[in-house]
Amino acid sequence: ALAAWPDAEPLDDVLRIARAAGDLSLRAAALRWLLPVLTGGGVPAERRDRLLAEGLTLATEGRDKQAYVEAIRVAAQPEALAAAAACLDDPDAVPWLVGPARAACLAIARRLAGTCPDAARRALARILDGADDWAHAEAACRAREVFARIPGGPDGPPANAPGQLAIEAETPHRARVSWRAMPTLSAGGGDVAGYRLYWQAGGREQCIAIDDAACSAWTIDDLADGGEFTCRIAAMSFAGLEGPAGEPVALRLPADRDPPRIEQAWALTAAGEVRVRFSKPVEARSGADRANYALDGDAAVRAAKVTPTGQWAVLAASGLRDGEGCTLTATGVRDRAATPNVMAPATVRLTPAPFAPGIHWAAYRPVSEDIGAARLDDLRPIAEGVAEGIGLPEDLRWRRSSGLWVRFDGLLRAERDGTYALALRSDRPAILDVAGRRVAQSESGRDALVRVPLAAGFHPVVLTYERGPLAVVRLRWLVPDAGQEAQGRLKRPREDAGAIPFGEAFNAVSSIPAEALWHLPDAR
Repeated sequence: ALAAWPDAEPLDDVLRIARAAGDLSLRAAALRWLLPVLTGGGVPAERRDRLLAEGLTLATEGRDKQAYVEAIRVAAQPEALAAAAACLDDPDAVPWLVGPARAACLAIARRLAGTCPDAARRALARILDGADDWAHAEAACRAREVFARIPGGPDGPPANAPGQLAIEAETPHRARVSWRAMPTLSAGGGDVAGYRLYWQAGGREQCIAIDDAACSAWTIDDLADGGEFTCRIAAMSFAGLEGPAGEPVALRLPADRDPPRIEQAWALTAAGEVRVRFSKPVEARSGADRANYALDGDAAVRAAKVTPTGQWAVLAASGLRDGEGCTLTATGVRDRAATPNVMAPATVRLTPAPFAPGIHWAAYRPVSEDIGAARLDDLRPIAEGVAEGIGLPEDLRWRRSSGLWVRFDGLLRAERDGTYALALRSDRPAILDVAGRRVAQSESGRDALVRVPLAAGFHPVVLTYERGPLAVVRLRWLVPDAGQEAQGRLKRPREDAGAIPFGEAFNAVSSIPAEALWHLPDAR
């Protein structure tokens, strides 16, 4: 009978049923009648918000909880915010409920930031303290932005420094620093948004900004062996105020006396490359000296370079042949120890490169406004992984910084000889290199299209992109045997390194399939 009631007249009677019902099915029926009445516009906003909060608290079935969580996003009362935030602490809350609860907390906290700042800060702190994986990262990023704008919070910086600071030498060149993470709402006063880790190893003191209050450890590489490593740490507030740093902790790193060895040597015949993995990072000068490498038979080393990690040497080679064994001899390569250890002459047999599906991506902090002049090879990535296609990974979409650079580095597999049309789209400048040649450069917010002749086989592909506010970067292609209709929809681009804008022609090409993108695992 209530289901057909034309207005909200029996609202109070149904509320009494929902509150007192020992029969959970009767309570659920009452709550389901209440929800459309509360959201239909016939109940004053203040009372609506309080009753939505009560309904969410009374709900026991998952679908009822989710319905009330989604409805409570329109509320602007502290009781509603507390009810939504309670779902984040509910041990029985399933993942599909936690996400809407975070969204509701963010929406209500924005409205209450000026009138009830303490309630907003407490709810946002629950989001931040619980955001410990990529699935929650976007909500945590938005919570930080709201948190930083809330007036009436502590005026000063965090009152205390993180405790239990310790250093552990993992290798002669690497140290792991750990500390006790602080809650977002520090009991001593001040918000905790992250940390500033100060460290020194022989030179001037350096600082690492860590924008995550839940972080409790950091690894620092490329340290000089045998030297003293010192660090101290301070907490930072959302307003950018730095608290006191604790007492510094020092550790003397062990001396490095082990010379480098060759662990692997891979042949990329189609790409004309040999990749050599060393047992430890090697110095750039000796590792990039082609005179320190020799191939047998008709094969020859034309050039050499060392990857940023120093773990690999990439040799440009000629005369490599499929199906035939070839040996590499290396000598004179030095490591990065304070007193360099020199590798003894060693000869290894090349093995075919073990390609793995997907394309490697890495994100870097900006070093120059000119993306074409960026020396990303000299930088260490702040994040990296493997993606099935060329497009901004989900891992990077939540990051607020629009200054990140992303590089995709892998191999493009061409099934047959022919001319391939490659289409590049991005919201910020992007550069595409194929087989060692720059083939396309997309301007900010524009498309670029080129035709590239490729032989059947694997070809190195590198796409460098400056992350923009829309986080859009796409690479598509048209294979040589595509139908005439698809070919005709394309404007005729030049077959040289200069790309032309093509706008709607992007729809004439298709996404590069996952089976056409490959990478060498751990070859950085």
